[in-house]
Amino acid sequence: MILGALLGLIAGPRAAVIQIIGDVFLRLLRMAVVPLIFCNVAVAIAGMGDLKRLGKIGGRLIVIFLVTTFLAALIGLGAALVVRPGIGMATADLPKALAAEAPTFHTTVLNMFPTNIMQAFAEANMLQVIVFAIFSGVAVMMMKQEDRDRVLGAFATTSRFVMSILRLVMEL
Repeated sequence: MILGALLGLIAGPRAAVIQIIGDVFLRLLRMAVVPLIFCNVAVAIAGMGDLKRLGKIGGRLIVIFLVTTFLAALIGLGAALVVRPGIGMATADLPKALAAEAPTFHTTVLNMFPTNIMQAFAEANMLQVIVFAIFSGVAVMMMKQEDRDRVLGAFATTSRFVMSILRLVMEL
């Protein structure tokens, strides 16, 4: 980063010709995120081996999520009351697209569940990918031991494969 900053200072706008290197690097990193997260979440869920254990951990995670969400909302509300953003701003001249309505609870919940998992993977819709990975992990957990071992092995191997790609990208 320091070398990049120095090059930018020295070369100025002419350094933009090598921007493609950074763009390619970021794309290579992004291409690995979805399969890596899917495989690791599915393996972690299936690796628990017991639905009761998963239920206990899942219940705790939901409570932690709700508490932290509530605290974040309180902090945000408190900051908004102190800072009062938007006071004195003329909103009549803003385009209507900026005043879009917030999604309903119904829509938010529905959007967590993919109708097409390939589309969720292609669009890197991480919430849908994670929900599918959770369902996949539970489904693997419910399979016969022989099949479970095969599927878990495939996911674990795919995860190691993607990590090898990431190592290659980092070295490149």
